Amino acid sequence: MSNNILFIFNIFPGVGGLETVSNNIIDYIGKDFTIYTLSFNAVNNAPTSPAITEIFQFKTDNEEENIQTFNQIIEERNITHIINQGIYPHITNIIFNPDRKKDVKIISVLHGMPKYENSQYWQLPHILKANKLKQIKRRFLFHIGLNYKYKRYIRSFYDSYRKACIKGDQIIVLCNEYIKPFINEYHLKKYQEKVIAIENPLSPLFSEQKNIEWTQKKNQVIFVGRLSEEKQIHIILDIWERIGKITNWDLVIIGDGCIRQKLEQTVRDKQIQRVSFTGQVNHPEEYYKSAKIILLTSSFEGFPMCLIEALRFGVIPLTFDISAGVRSIVSNSGGIIIKNRNSNEMFLKLQELINNKYLHLLSEKARLKSNRYTLNRIGEQWINLLRK
Repeated sequence: MSNNILFIFNIFPGVGGLETVSNNIIDYIGKDFTIYTLSFNAVNNAPTSPAITEIFQFKTDNEEENIQTFNQIIEERNITHIINQGIYPHITNIIFNPDRKKDVKIISVLHGMPKYENSQYWQLPHILKANKLKQIKRRFLFHIGLNYKYKRYIRSFYDSYRKACIKGDQIIVLCNEYIKPFINEYHLKKYQEKVIAIENPLSPLFSEQKNIEWTQKKNQVIFVGRLSEEKQIHIILDIWERIGKITNWDLVIIGDGCIRQKLEQTVRDKQIQRVSFTGQVNHPEEYYKSAKIILLTSSFEGFPMCLIEALRFGVIPLTFDISAGVRSIVSNSGGIIIKNRNSNEMFLKLQELINNKYLHLLSEKARLKSNRYTLNRIGEQWINLLRK
């Protein structure tokens, strides 16, 4: 009997990291398995892997109707494995409905870090859009332990992760360093053998990327990602306000988002030198090819793709100590982790890197580390798991 795999998402197709990584994995495993997807939402004209046989979407928000749709797809397409992408509570409830086929293997994948939901709550659209008074009230209630909406949100993920682990067959986290925190945070010691790590892979294009000659690179520092508050790009601009006055290097901010105009206004108001904004780009590899250093100052990150992509092109990471996932990527890459989110320390280390005449050797080290994340290597781990 052939393996028929159903990936289930909150959003798919989409343009986020989870959707992009899923397409990469599907590209690779699609040669061995028949792939279907099911999601609640979709982004128009977003890319989808050609290896997908059929794309389904829920038509309603009614849980009972969605359970019927889900069970019908499982039955009619002879699904053998379900990949629960993100372990969202509303999806986990559907997957583990009491009428489901019990012989279908369920693999749930956490695409953030353990306790990611604690930070994610404050990035929910209705939280960000609230007026200042409401935001202050929410924070105050949170600090005195009386923000019950926050508590319900956190509890829903706690219950979802436990259900996925206890009733499912496997939990995947994004690096070995997340296994123990996941088990401890969600009280799953009894089921710890179910929790494994598989890192996110580079895309096929990036995996096949040949080494970049150092002479092709420019004196360029980059940021790559969504321009939103949690990325704390204002810290990068504060650092560059000082760096730009004493160097002939350029800072290129690659990406788009809700705070782009605010950031551009900051650059104008403070007359920060040698800064450019690209907006959304379809081919970030052109910027990775020319850059020497990448900066990351986010308040939270699980396993940032921008870092492993940068390593592939020999771009040296300089980042805050954001998470175990970030430490895992930067370790032995020639990059630097800044403890305690110290922006002055980042300024000093950036100066050191810019003036380092052996920077090309660190670039070679970054490139070597990227071999860990090639699609062939990660894809084979997925195939071995699905064939077990």
